[in-house]
Amino acid sequence: MLGLEFSAIFLISLSNSWDLFTSTIDKSTILDTTDPDSFKLISKILEEDLYKKSKNTSSEIALSAHANYSH
Repeated sequence: MLGLEFSAIFLISLSNSWDLFTSTIDKSTILDTTDPDSFKLISKILEEDLYKKSKNTSSEIALSAHANYSH
């Protein structure tokens, strides 16, 4: 029961920026009352966090464009 409670509390405690993520994960596997596995939830959150960080890093890179008009 502890794994189930941990997983439920953890999901609820995530900020609103995680809403899309929490709506797409398979809660039946993670919150299974007969065999709750909080490690599955933790690994999915870590994967998503790495993805978000890699996405933010690439969006910070900007290229400057210069128009070259020779008339």
